[in-house]
This record gives sequence, structure tokens and C-alpha cells, in this order.
Amino acid sequence: MKPAAPGAIRLLGWLAILAVVSAIVLAFLEIGSPADARRDRSDAIRVERLWSIASAVRSYFEEHKKLPADLAELTKKDYWSRANEEDPVTKKPFEYRIVDETQFELCATFEMDWTLERARKKGLLYREPLPFAEHKKGRQCFTLSAKKAD
Repeated sequence: MKPAAPGAIRLLGWLAILAVVSAIVLAFLEIGSPADARRDRSDAIRVERLWSIASAVRSYFEEHKKLPADLAELTKKDYWSRANEEDPVTKKPFEYRIVDETQFELCATFEMDWTLERARKKGLLYREPLPFAEHKKGRQCFTLSAKKAD
């Protein structure tokens, strides 16, 4: 058997490298970079925490017939854990504001655009309503009713 020419071996080596690099690039295009995965995970935590805060505010409203003055009032009455009040990355508290007697606003800064389809893939649409699931990148505020939906 005749040995392979050095040029053929070199060509095969370059083709193998090209195949590996192509596979890595395609994987990044399909699933995103590790940084995107971290941002996505952080946004999922934000959505869950906002839902938790909204649920606690509604429970407080149902019992007291008024909105809590601030998020700290919820922890005093054991409606909710203070650990859920802060952004998972910045560690700053989420913004809470009373709009009127029955409506309140929650604000957070998101790192990625999310559609309902993305939220569904994350398993975050099993609770209704979940208005935070669909959001744009950047600071977003959601006006919510304290009255539980019938």
C-alpha cells in the first residue's frame, strides 16, 4: 500500500478543523452563547420573582382591602420572603408603586427580549396571568390589578 502524500494529510487535517469549527458555530447559532444562557436564566428568575411579588400583593390586598405601602410591609406580615424582592444580578430591589386603590406597578430591567413562545419553552406559562413573561430588553413596568381574577 502506498503511503499518503503529506499534502493529503494536511488537507484532511484542515477539513477536520473546519468541521469542528463549523459545528461549534452552528451550536452557538442554535442554542446561543453561554452568556446568552446566563442572561436568559436571569430573566427567568426575574419573571418568577415578579410573579411571586404580585401574588403576595394580591393576598395582602384580599386580607387588608388595601395595597401594601411598600414591599417591606409584605415581609412583616409573612406574605412573602424578602429574598425574592431583589434582582438576581444587580441585587437591587424590584420597583413597586401604587397606581390607585386597586392597581399597582412592578418594574424590572430585563436582559433579553422574550416572547410568549420563549416563556412557554421555559415552562413559565403554567400560571395565569403572567404578564411579565412577554417583555422587551431593558426596563419594563407592568401595571397589575390587586383584585384576583374570577
